[in-house]
Amino acid sequence: MTGEGVNVVIGVGNRMRRDDAAGPVVVDRLQGKVPRGVHLVESIGDPVSLLGWWQSASLAVVVDAVKTGSKPGTVFRFNGHDSLPSAFFRQSTHLVGLADAVQMARTLDRMPGVLVLFGIEAQTMDYGEEISPAVHAALDGVVDSILEMFPSSDSPSSLNGATNA
Repeated sequence: MTGEGVNVVIGVGNRMRRDDAAGPVVVDRLQGKVPRGVHLVESIGDPVSLLGWWQSASLAVVVDAVKTGSKPGTVFRFNGHDSLPSAFFRQSTHLVGLADAVQMARTLDRMPGVLVLFGIEAQTMDYGEEISPAVHAALDGVVDSILEMFPSSDSPSSLNGATNA
């Protein structure tokens, strides 16, 4: 399935698991900066909700914390229509890993027109609310990369409040 004109940015994570909050914090930082028509969504990673948001999207961007053994704060970017390396988006504090949700979308023909996945290497996903300095330092770069994907001619919408999914 190809997208029908909707654009969405989904921050996947758990705000109570330290660096796992990276996705939702990116969504927070995008508030008031994205053009009209870009939906900002915070998600715990439930695949049914993810598919619901991105199946009709022209462009879907998903941000999630990853644990691959790389240096904390390392940012990875993938085309979601390509095969994902096995070390990415499989382990998760969420119900099902993001890679599994992507595979489910492929199987059910529910992929967006374009799917971009950002993984931010976590230092810790222990319980707590404080994000590690390395992950915190990476967030602005991810926000800037996402903003570059959308036309800057539209003014931001005040109706872009984050939606929990």
